Amino acid sequence: MSLNRALILLGPPGAGKGTQAKRVAERYHVPHLSTGDMLREAVSQGSELGRLAKPIMERGELVPDDIIMRMVEERLGCADCEAGSIFDGFPRTIPQAEQLDALQPVRLQHIQQQRARAAGGQKREAEEQRAAQPHAPARELPVTGCAIQGVH
Repeated sequence: MSLNRALILLGPPGAGKGTQAKRVAERYHVPHLSTGDMLREAVSQGSELGRLAKPIMERGELVPDDIIMRMVEERLGCADCEAGSIFDGFPRTIPQAEQLDALQPVRLQHIQQQRARAAGGQKREAEEQRAAQPHAPARELPVTGCAIQGVH
């Protein structure tokens, strides 16, 4: 069972967003995404976005939307987000919501490209396996006209 979309949980601090997000993520086997956790991880790993965010966070200021959105976009590109994701307290602003909405078609296109590449690799592998096996003569199916190849 998968979500096939992003689920957004909103509410005041302490309302239980994180608790519910973990439960739903576990049930649907999708990642629970918290921008706070993602920021802390980026800083600890010393990534480009982490280096940009660190001084802002150290001053106690909010990290600008452009950094947050780049981080979210990168995270949504990960394979584990293909079946959907759960956001805990994000988006926080209307511009973030609009940018997240604009990312969805790009994300779907990326997923389709990944699936096509994977299918192409599987198809090549199947073709290589068939080439290594002896074949019966091809014959045509009477209803569809599709050619089939028998394998002994």
